[in-house]
Amino acid sequence: MQRPLSTCFRARGKRETTTALILLVTLLLFAPPIAPRGANDPPIATASVRVTVSGTAGGWQQFRTPTGFPGLYYPSLASDPSDLGVIQFGGCTSVLCTSASNATWLYSEGSWSRLAPSVAPTPRGEAQMTWDPADGSVVLFGGHGCQNPPVCDHWGSLNDTWTFSGGAWHRVLTGVAPPPTIEGALAYDPSGQQVVLFGGYGCFVRCTTWTYSSGSWTALNLTTSPSFRYDAGFAEDDHDNGALLFGGVASGVLDDTWLFSHGGWHGVASSAHPGLRQSPVMGFDPGLGLVVLFGGLYITLANFPGITYRDTWTFQSGAWVEALIGTATPGARFEAAGATDPSSGVFVMSGGCGPSGCPYTDTWGFGVFSAVGFNSSRAACANFTLDGVPQASGSSVLFENASYALNVTACPGYRLTNVTTVGNLTLTLGHLNDTRANGSVLVGGPGTVVANVSAVGTSPAPALFGGRLPLSVFQFELVILGAVVASAAAGTFLIFRRRRPPHPVTRPASPSPASVAARAPQSPPKTA
Repeated sequence: MQRPLSTCFRARGKRETTTALILLVTLLLFAPPIAPRGANDPPIATASVRVTVSGTAGGWQQFRTPTGFPGLYYPSLASDPSDLGVIQFGGCTSVLCTSASNATWLYSEGSWSRLAPSVAPTPRGEAQMTWDPADGSVVLFGGHGCQNPPVCDHWGSLNDTWTFSGGAWHRVLTGVAPPPTIEGALAYDPSGQQVVLFGGYGCFVRCTTWTYSSGSWTALNLTTSPSFRYDAGFAEDDHDNGALLFGGVASGVLDDTWLFSHGGWHGVASSAHPGLRQSPVMGFDPGLGLVVLFGGLYITLANFPGITYRDTWTFQSGAWVEALIGTATPGARFEAAGATDPSSGVFVMSGGCGPSGCPYTDTWGFGVFSAVGFNSSRAACANFTLDGVPQASGSSVLFENASYALNVTACPGYRLTNVTTVGNLTLTLGHLNDTRANGSVLVGGPGTVVANVSAVGTSPAPALFGGRLPLSVFQFELVILGAVVASAAAGTFLIFRRRRPPHPVTRPASPSPASVAARAPQSPPKTA
């Protein structure tokens, strides 16, 4: 019996479809992927640096400041691990501090942003501020500023206490408090887990040492202490387990060093030390494990307008060492402030005044440098720009830990497929297409930015199904083509079936017994 045409068509279509699918799967599985050009190239050597540092393992680097960032005399800076950055508050907006700011800024991962707390201290400058890890907040005391808010037509010395954490300021009512103080020395003492206040303008003959802990001030009755002074450098010194004091002004400019530790003052005799100066920037750099001192002013009636320094010194284990930084150094300055950024471990300096400008609006960091390299699949396939500075593929440059703007552009004749990082770099991409990528890189140590590129007309294998089925461009195009052909064939077949008129199935009539007998073969006659 012969099968109808439609049955043959369906059977043949199924066989051809099955055969095509088998061929397609075979091609997908066994066709070699097209690797991007240069994917197997040897590593490119890296060998350029941003600065030369000698005499210390760290150095200075300038960071970008946003439009509108203020230039200030005597701003107050403090490390703020609770907000993962450095807090800057207030600062004088005039030379004699007859006007001041009450703005709060946060520096984190290489950039400044202005905060808007609902409550804040009155406008002021020359205030004392430090991080208090025992209470988990920034402590601010005194300064020169507005005495009758909100009118603020009376300015003078203040003795109020504030704390800052979690983006908010809180007034602390301490009861007993030190007298109104400006340009005093405030720092955390790790040996006693307390904040220490010493000196300040208006402290004459003898200065009382105060400690602050758990919201209360305590005056210490000490037989040994530094001479009275104001405008000294003072910083937490974790390595020497205390708080380090240097220089300042009394009847003249000073250059002595003292360490407050275990409840008392101890004079430090170092054969080398910074010269006579007031208003230096001081702070502890945890990445280097030492105290950093920069700049300051030496001025007398005889040498007016004085000497403004731009030297850098470090202190560790009872000894001062001058850091020979070279030309990559901030401009000479005084009346600036500094603190360590907990998000990066870099000591940050802001504000101040000097012979080349008053006040400064630049921001500098002192810390450890990390080598950041730039590679593409071929040396000429992509161009890099980090922190606004062009970097050639195959190069390496030194950066301090921070977040930097990144731009990657494919060279003519190439396409950019993705950008990745290797090592202690964190990449954030905001835009990526065939020609360019924009984003940022957070440097937390050595690493390399890698641009994956290919010549136009080829492309690296895209990873499908979560990377479990890598396909070449040829294989991927076969998948798409196969899907299109299968969809078109299915659609055509359905249309054909719908338009074909139905054919009645005719069955042959059942043969009669007579006709069957007539067609049956006759047996040959039997022979005798």
